[in-house]
Amino acid sequence: CHRHAFDFWGGVPQRIVPDNLKAAVQDALIDDAILGEAYRRMALHYGFLVSPTRPATPRHKGKTESGVHYVKRNFLAGREFIDIDMGNRELRTWIMETAGSRVHGTTGQPPWRLFVEHERPVLLPLPSDPFTLVETKPVRVHPDCHITLAGSYYSVPYRYCGHTLEAHVHEQDPDPGQQVVR
Repeated sequence: CHRHAFDFWGGVPQRIVPDNLKAAVQDALIDDAILGEAYRRMALHYGFLVSPTRPATPRHKGKTESGVHYVKRNFLAGREFIDIDMGNRELRTWIMETAGSRVHGTTGQPPWRLFVEHERPVLLPLPSDPFTLVETKPVRVHPDCHITLAGSYYSVPYRYCGHTLEAHVHEQDPDPGQQVVR
């Protein structure tokens, strides 16, 4: 989702404030949260700072919840989509023609115009290659020099037998459904 958002915006925010979702934050400590490995690698790849919200502190969320409700009530309500591509096309149109062009209740200005004039110019540039890590999983190397991942076997050098390694599961660009383990 982040990758698609960054592509849509044409850049990367300098700081992301996730709401301690498990994909981003493994342990929501007050002073120094422990990030999930895949999310940490994505932040390093794109160059943004991760500042998770404080646990059990709703006032740190800002107004994000009202934005979610707005999308649910004004875009999703009563709609059905044949597939994700159709939903994304309609959502993009809705963002540009409805949500982005309305006069926002708090700022009194159209959100898309504020984004283009004030926020887009300070975005970090997109890296030349998009981030592709899907997930990181601990795997145990069996005595036959193989690991098992998603029902498939992968060979590993003998010196790792009995060790627990970290498998990085990637997507390949030509076929987004095909996974590569490194």
